[in-house]
Amino acid sequence: MLSFRFRQGGGEWEEVEQPVGIVGVARHFGGEERYFVCPAVGCGRRVEKLFGAGKYFACRHCYRLSYRSQRERGIDRVISRMNQIRARLHSKPGGTMESIPIRPPYMRQERYERLRDELFTLEERAEGIMAATLDRLTRQVGPIEKRFWT
Repeated sequence: MLSFRFRQGGGEWEEVEQPVGIVGVARHFGGEERYFVCPAVGCGRRVEKLFGAGKYFACRHCYRLSYRSQRERGIDRVISRMNQIRARLHSKPGGTMESIPIRPPYMRQERYERLRDELFTLEERAEGIMAATLDRLTRQVGPIEKRFWT
């Protein structure tokens, strides 16, 4: 049973109790993995997380929530992937502005080379997207020389 308080739009607080089922699923090599059963009417999905996007908790599907990566387009998706790789290599995020980090001592050489090569490929893709965007903007606005120096 989930017990919580809910307030919508600065109104009065309301005490809410919501029953939520938990099921266990046997794992292949022993043990059990537990999941919530989505309490939304007509759903009943087995999920790892419930979201409080409204008055009640429900699964991602019931609230029609998307993952961040599903909302990313173009350069944002490429930079997110580059930052994921940099995090694996224990480097700070920086998009295309940071140098390639050195291999962490615990990482195998072939894994490092694979990640480094993917980082190079992503940097080339990001540069291509930025060049295409700059080209499109230049065509829309016109050359900079004509706008500011004439």
